[in-house]
Amino acid sequence: MRGDGREKAAAEAGSERAERLGRPAYHCPGCSSVFCPGDAPWRGTRTPEQFKQFVWAEAGYADQLLAGDRAKDAKIPSDVLPGR
Repeated sequence: MRGDGREKAAAEAGSERAERLGRPAYHCPGCSSVFCPGDAPWRGTRTPEQFKQFVWAEAGYADQLLAGDRAKDAKIPSDVLPGR
């Protein structure tokens, strides 16, 4: 049962990280891109698939992306987060 508590804590922490990265993002339907105004908390313009991969990876959920989900194979530039 101790593992269940760790998994729940990891899921909660991941949820907070995903919220922090995803909430300020905007999707432009005209150019089909996702960005954060002012490049904060992350930089650049991404495809929706790259955005999903980035948020899920930072939250610790990337391994849960299903086969066939285009986000699973999306490549994320290494400088997307400031300071990296």
